[in-house]
Amino acid sequence: MTDTKTSSDKGQVAKRIKPSFKRTDSWRKKGLKDTWRKPRGRHNKLRLGKFNKGPLVRVGYGNSKLDFGKNADSKYEVLVHNVSDVEKLNKAEDVVLISKSTGLKKKYQIVEKAKELGIGVVNTPTRVKKIGAKKQKALEEKVKKEKAKKTEAKKPETKVVKAEEKTTVVKKPVKKEEKPKTEAKKPKAVEKVVKKPEKKVVKK
Repeated sequence: MTDTKTSSDKGQVAKRIKPSFKRTDSWRKKGLKDTWRKPRGRHNKLRLGKFNKGPLVRVGYGNSKLDFGKNADSKYEVLVHNVSDVEKLNKAEDVVLISKSTGLKKKYQIVEKAKELGIGVVNTPTRVKKIGAKKQKALEEKVKKEKAKKTEAKKPETKVVKAEEKTTVVKKPVKKEEKPKTEAKKPKAVEKVVKKPEKKVVKK
């Protein structure tokens, strides 16, 4: 058993550290669970408060009045029966605890509404709601689209600069303009003066 410590401010008893309360002989017998059961036997050592037989549930382990009724996350677990009850809750202080008597369809509606408002749920339904083949395909497509949007949002925005399309111009061979053939100037023919040999006059 842990001793109580008084705080110097107002003389109040400080919050005790809660030990793990276990059922008697649960560590000996496999058939017994660890969940707490009050010992009622005449010779039960835990009921009698014998040393080293485990802690007994008592008033001294309770929380302070300010924290009374809060869970481990220091929030109040509010019992909810329908969607309208969820809307009345305070996001900062309350947590949804779905009633046992509510149907499965309404449980899923409560969970969806709690997610929208940002309120936690203690006992989310574990049973899978039966959906038709068409609805299941539609839901799968919806989930894929949401994932694709998230991945696109995470990617850094990069400006895509399109490369200028290079137009390959094929240059055709330029035909050389054929110049009109100019007649080559022929050199002037030099008239050769052939001197005929003079006939010798033979004297008879």
